[in-house]
Amino acid sequence: QDGHSISDYYTKMKGVWEELESMNELPCITTNAEDVTLFLACLQKQMAEHRLFQFLNGLDDTYQAQRSQILLMHPLPSVEVICGMLQQEEQQKQVLEGLKFSSDSSALLSKNIALKTVDVQ
Repeated sequence: QDGHSISDYYTKMKGVWEELESMNELPCITTNAEDVTLFLACLQKQMAEHRLFQFLNGLDDTYQAQRSQILLMHPLPSVEVICGMLQQEEQQKQVLEGLKFSSDSSALLSKNIALKTVDVQ
């Protein structure tokens, strides 16, 4: 992730996955046997889990707790669902950082006003 937003990181990873998928296309299967259908469903599930693990592994360390919680989920959600969850988390962190900055600024302002009041007296 390298400090990029979750959205930017997901977009980059999705591009990589699409490029890899285009290079590794499976041949067309015309037979509609139950075994083949089951195999393809298992293969798609395995690929989705592999992408999820790649996505989680590339996250910044600030998401370590969320990564651990996600890996405990059963069944594992899709990368898209996880991306949405992490974007919400990212937005909450930004709001909290903004509130912290605002309260720090207010504290400095009130301290400055208190000092000026003391000087006047």
